[in-house]
Amino acid sequence: MTRLAPLIFGASLLVACVGTKTLEDGQRCPCAPGWSCYTPTNQCVHDTGGAGGSDPTGAGGAGGELPRNYDAAEVEAALAQCDLPHGPVATPATFGDKRALLVGAWIECPPSTMSVYTPALSFATNGTWNRLLFDGSGGLVVGYGVTNQGTYSFPRIDSDPVGGNNYTTVAAASMNFAPSDFGDGPMTLETSPARIHAIITYLDETIGAWLVRLP
Repeated sequence: MTRLAPLIFGASLLVACVGTKTLEDGQRCPCAPGWSCYTPTNQCVHDTGGAGGSDPTGAGGAGGELPRNYDAAEVEAALAQCDLPHGPVATPATFGDKRALLVGAWIECPPSTMSVYTPALSFATNGTWNRLLFDGSGGLVVGYGVTNQGTYSFPRIDSDPVGGNNYTTVAAASMNFAPSDFGDGPMTLETSPARIHAIITYLDETIGAWLVRLP
């Protein structure tokens, strides 16, 4: 028993340290209170406080709600925004402000880039996302699995100022670093209408994707 005491004491200190340390988006597990471990990528993501916990299938949509399907009429209405004139560039002050602008569902404008942004994504408040897939009838359905779910992160914590650093990482749980499952580059947003412009640099290829917001 005497020999076990130092081990028990040391373990308690480790737990206390893990439970109180400050985390940034994309940090590896174990996680502090208010964060959960997303096991497919071993990353800490914000808790939503609702159903789903660390499982992104329960947190892929606006406000941390479940992601939803979209019918053909909703998809058509969203894509009509692709032809509208470009609006002002959004200028979020902090990365938390940028997260607030990003959360929700977005569909890629044609032509398709066949990237992680194709054909549509639903971003959750807790740093996870679900891909939305065409259903064969013009609508979109929520996708699941290692190529259709993942995490997104910013270079700094939410309270830090953006300061011109527009980099955003969008990674599928597959850990495949090809553009189909991974994007790491500048992501800027526009308003009126809401648009995302995301750039992926892969080997000697530069891919630019435009997305508009779904209802």
